[in-house]
This record gives sequence, structure tokens and C-alpha cells, in this order.
Amino acid sequence: MKHIEQVLSNQDLAYVVTLDCLGGISIQVRSDRETVLSFLRAYVTPYFRDTTSTVYDLCIETYNNVDFSSLERDVLSLDFVGIVPVHYNETASVYRYYDIRLYHYQQTRHIVVVQPSNRRVVLIPSQDSIDADYLTMRIVRQIVEQTLKRKNCVHVHAAAVDIDGFGILMPGRGGTGKTTLMISLLQVLGANYVSNDKTFLRTSGDEFFAIGWPQSINVFPTSFARNTIPHEFSHYQHTEWPPYKMGKRTITVAELCTAVGCNVSSYTNIRAIVFPNKDEIDLVGRIRRIPPERAKDMLSGIFRPDLYTWWLSIDGISENRIEREEREYLSVIKTMVEEIPAYEIGTYSSLEQLTELISPVIQLR
Repeated sequence: MKHIEQVLSNQDLAYVVTLDCLGGISIQVRSDRETVLSFLRAYVTPYFRDTTSTVYDLCIETYNNVDFSSLERDVLSLDFVGIVPVHYNETASVYRYYDIRLYHYQQTRHIVVVQPSNRRVVLIPSQDSIDADYLTMRIVRQIVEQTLKRKNCVHVHAAAVDIDGFGILMPGRGGTGKTTLMISLLQVLGANYVSNDKTFLRTSGDEFFAIGWPQSINVFPTSFARNTIPHEFSHYQHTEWPPYKMGKRTITVAELCTAVGCNVSSYTNIRAIVFPNKDEIDLVGRIRRIPPERAKDMLSGIFRPDLYTWWLSIDGISENRIEREEREYLSVIKTMVEEIPAYEIGTYSSLEQLTELISPVIQLR
């Protein structure tokens, strides 16, 4: 186990950043390559903020300049525990070394080492994989997501914007037009961007908040006025996902804000729920109020169980985590739709028509 011990005893990492993250957790990230931290910052800014603090809750270390083949042989010789899903298209074999858990990704071959007693996660990306720099950012987000969920936040498949404290939540399945509607509202209302595709919900008394989440945005160029779009983010998904993207381009939150001239709000007070509906012919060019029961049914139908977050847990998890998350989600949306007006909006022919449709909703504030 010489190579594992060498990595775990190494503290010589030149590039360090400490991030204040959503949920109140502070994470120090160390790496032997500056590009790892640059890639991380490009994704998580401004949701997670750099700080000079030397106090943190958890440390993540990324080692690229190691003898990967020897380290991999060490890992594969350990006691095999099982296989877990770590992402929608990736699983990992789990090994144990004393109180340490080691994960060996089956496709990309990345190695993740979890030391719960030291609150430390060590990453050794396979340099043969095109997503080597992506691994650190993904692990940071998974840990922050665990923190939010431990604090009773639930995630919903939705976009969100903020207009001077008036938040609009736009839920829906993939392909229903959430991103297009979100970008349109940014352009016509002077709104701030909160999130796209994945939003966390938090309750406080009788108020409901949408918490933004850092991730790149897949968008059709036609979603922008005059089809202007910023340059693509240097990201492996550009070459690997063309069938999924169907002509979409991938941009960062910062690039989106540059394109439409908006700012970012990390959260907003939800004051209206607007479901995009591009399939119903009778709704073209219209918006209609819907009853709470219908809104609850629509939100219930888009619940997505979390299968990929808790494998990395430092603090342990309950066996019925997925069932618990669904119960919490259904409880939150049941109360939310009773308090917040909900609408369905059809397709619109222009940004001017969208302004006319959405203005009565905004005037309710």
C-alpha cells in the first residue's frame, strides 16, 4: 500500500482556495495544478465565494502528478466492498483500507479517497480521461448538495429568476422550455439570474425561497435576442454530448449574464410559479392561472430521486434517504402551492408578447 500511503501523507500542494459555499459550509480545495482551481471557479462563481480564511469544515485535495498506474494497482488489491452509482453515467467500485473508503470509477478510472475521521477527500483523476479537471468541481458540488439537504432544502427540476425580490420559479420536465423562458425573462424584465434546471427550495415561516445552483447552461442560440451568444465554455461536454444537446450550446452563468446584461442572485423569495407549456395549442400566446391541486400534481410529476449524491457522505446517511427526500419534497410543494399563485404559459411569438403575458403576474407584488 506504499503508493496510497504516499499520497495520503503528502501535503505539498501549491494551489489553494477556501470557498464559502451554499448551506454555510466552508471547503478548502488544494491542487497541484492551477487549472483545477480555475475550472472550479468558472463553475461555482458567484454562488461559492473565495475567502482568505484558514478555518474550514472539509478539505478536498486533487493530485494529478502522481504515479497513477501504481496507485491504481494498490487500490485494486484492497478488500472489495461493492459497486455504487456516482453519476448518471458512471459507477464506482468501492474498496476499504482501515477506516478509509476508496472509490475506483469504472469508466474513467478516477480514484476518490474518503477519510471521514480527518474530514478529508483526496482525488486522483485519471489523466487519460477528458473530464479530469471536472472531477474536483463535481465532488465539491456533491458535498454542498448534501449540506443543503441536511438543512431540509429540497431540489426541484426548475429555473428561477429574481425581479427586485420577486422570484419566479419555472418548473418542468426536460425539453418543456424552462431555459428558453428563463432567458427571455432576463431579457425583457431586467431580472437577475438565480438558477437553471436545478433549484433548491427552502421554507422560512410562510415564505418560500429558491436557492440557485452552479452549473453550466445548455441553450439554443435562438433563445437570445438577435441570436447573439457568447463563446463556448472550454468543457468536455461540447465534444461528448452532441446527440443530447441537439444543437444547443454550453455556456457558463457568467457568460449568460454577459450576453443578456444581467446579474446573479444566489436566492430569491418565490412569489409566482410559472409552468412553461409549449405543447397545448389552446395556450399559444396565452397565460392562465391554475388551481393549487393542479400545480401540486405537476410538481409531483417532476420529482427526480437523488441517486448520485450520498455515496460520498462524510457524516453517514440513513438507509431510506431517497424515500425521505421524496416525503420532504411533497410536503414542501403541497404547502407552497397553497401560498403562491401558479400559472401555465404557452409559446409566445416575440419578447414583446411575453412582456404583455407576464406583466399581470409581476404586478401582483
